[in-house]
Amino acid sequence: MIPDSARAPLAGTLTAAAVGQTMMVGGSLLARAVVDLPSQQLDTTSLATFYGLFTAGACASWWASRRVRSGGSPRSEAAVPATAPAAEEIAPAMVPAMPEVEEVPLPTDKFIRRLQQVSDGLSIVIAHPLVQDEETGEYTSFRVRATKAGLFAKENVRLSIYTQLTQSVGGYWNFATDAQSDTMTFTRKAGFPSVITPPIPHYIPQDVKDALSLYPNFRMRLGVTSSDDVLEIDLAKLPHCLFIGGTGSGKSVFARAVIEHFRVAGWMLFLGDGKGTDYEGLHRQRGIVAISQRTADHVRMVRMVADELRGRQKDAKLRKRAGHQDPFQRPPLLLLLDEYATMLANVKAEYGHEAFEQDLLFITRVGREFKVHLILSTQEAYRSTIPGALLGNLGLRVSLGPPEDKTIAEVFPEALQKDAKRIGGTIKKSDRGRGLALMSDEEGNNSAIEFQSYYAYSPGESKPPANPEVAEQWRRYKSEASDRIPVLYPRLWFKVEGPDYGDVLDDLYDLPVVRLSGRDGTTRPSMMKYDPLCDEYLGGGDAADGSVIHSLDELEDDDDDFDERAPVNGLPEAEVDLHKSEVDLGKGQPAVIEHDEEDASADIAGTEGFSMTSDDFEYPAAPEQAADPEPDIVASPTRQPIAPRRQQGF
Repeated sequence: MIPDSARAPLAGTLTAAAVGQTMMVGGSLLARAVVDLPSQQLDTTSLATFYGLFTAGACASWWASRRVRSGGSPRSEAAVPATAPAAEEIAPAMVPAMPEVEEVPLPTDKFIRRLQQVSDGLSIVIAHPLVQDEETGEYTSFRVRATKAGLFAKENVRLSIYTQLTQSVGGYWNFATDAQSDTMTFTRKAGFPSVITPPIPHYIPQDVKDALSLYPNFRMRLGVTSSDDVLEIDLAKLPHCLFIGGTGSGKSVFARAVIEHFRVAGWMLFLGDGKGTDYEGLHRQRGIVAISQRTADHVRMVRMVADELRGRQKDAKLRKRAGHQDPFQRPPLLLLLDEYATMLANVKAEYGHEAFEQDLLFITRVGREFKVHLILSTQEAYRSTIPGALLGNLGLRVSLGPPEDKTIAEVFPEALQKDAKRIGGTIKKSDRGRGLALMSDEEGNNSAIEFQSYYAYSPGESKPPANPEVAEQWRRYKSEASDRIPVLYPRLWFKVEGPDYGDVLDDLYDLPVVRLSGRDGTTRPSMMKYDPLCDEYLGGGDAADGSVIHSLDELEDDDDDFDERAPVNGLPEAEVDLHKSEVDLGKGQPAVIEHDEEDASADIAGTEGFSMTSDDFEYPAAPEQAADPEPDIVASPTRQPIAPRRQQGF
């Protein structure tokens, strides 16, 4: 047996010998053909023997070299390549065949059997690895393999398989697809709590100075993630938001929780109630500056906020000229428009949408620097309801419940649409309050996070919690936070002189802003005619004016007035009048505290600045401010922004 290390040298030697002998035979024959040899030359037999031996030796040497090079295994000439590689290159490639490993059989428990039943007909099979929790025995991960190559290439196929498998076994699952191996791996989600309440804030701002000091570190809390982390948003990076959620998704409860979070932080709040009934419990609550419930009021309130922003721009410019180190000393403000799609449709029908949308676009472009923020909340969000320029300024988009495919395609950032489909497809309609937060900041950072929104206390909440623990937490939140909110800002409205105030858009925009409330939050007597919550309101009846059909128990007994002697078709004639209720919704008498004439004529827009005690925050006076000739009317917002309650003359 020739050692492997000696095969190459020996094969080379034999090859050289074969070549040498061949050359010798060839040279001798050539010499005899061209040169006359001596007479004593060999006879013919001797020559044949001589050349035959040399030729045989050359052939033997060549054959031996081939045997040595190939390891001695018999091989036909046809199997040898024309240019065979060196022996050192062949050896590593000659890997012995591994014996086939027998596949581990799948378990036969109920979970796996159920998956196999559903998989039948889907062109997939259940495969390893299968992972179970050691303590509970519950499956936490499983894998499926496609029996057709490329089956998982289509998004709709993946989502269909995901839905059928996960619904058949229950629970909440994430999935990941490996296109190269044609596999989908399912991993059980960490459990979300069905109900979670927000933490009670440790400190409630007691004046505007406190609200300003808390603003830089304020975070809008949305809920908790699957890892039990609080999901909170830095409004310096994502100043404006879009909330989307259909019926039953928990969007309205979520929006009220967000409002209460801003309220206890000392913000000025302007709320647009698209339904006209969702925010009834928030009227006269501290921090709520205005609530609009009619189409004309939505338009005018949005313009009020836009004018406030213009006033803040001018105020900051004057403070810069006066040399103030921080010219942006205005309290934070939130404008939230709920049921925006319905609101916009009504605005378009009555006034057109250009001016309304331009005001919103101005707020989203300029508002952040001046602490003015916008939230749009709607059941439907498409390109037809939110123009691209406005949508592009809404960096945070929150979807409650499973998102629609059309919403994902038209409203969600393109970089996050795949994540939105993947995560959104795992949210069920029964998961009330389950949401998906999609964030795209100016630096190009994109992220999609699933969360469970807070179920929070809100004044006037129509559905008190049945869970005793949640009810106790609400009671504590109310007593320790909400009830401790001070009166920092007045309630504002417009100087409405009659029910036709909204007929002409230009006239609507020209309505002056008036201050309705005093220091204790109650309506000032001189302002009751401008307060939509008072019977004296000049703007007409409630937005939902109409008549109701009363039951017989509610109607007076008019049987004695029937004329039984005048039959109609053989029966006595009876007339019943359906009349309007004597009590209009939303028109109850407010609690009014009498004020002296000086307080009744006080205006919120101070003319020279703020005058406070040493314990209060003092705003430096902005120069070149003219006195307001009509005290009950707020100065034009283009000249002076809305002031907090501690301004001089309030």
